[in-house]
Amino acid sequence: IIDDNYDFITTRACGDVMNSGQFLVKNTPWTKAFLNEWYSEKYKIPHTQPGADNGALIEMIADNPHFMEKIK
Repeated sequence: IIDDNYDFITTRACGDVMNSGQFLVKNTPWTKAFLNEWYSEKYKIPHTQPGADNGALIEMIADNPHFMEKIK
């Protein structure tokens, strides 16, 4: 199912916004680093806010555009 050129596959919600509610990942060092960064203190948003996980993902990608090389 996962394209050999990508380690993280996600869906899109409205327009061009990634949907963090649905994704597939390969078990690779890149993916482990990506998930650790996403869950790091830098991108912590209070869990009481709707869409906190999605907002953190979008912010992280904006800060690290090179991540898109492995995301489909």
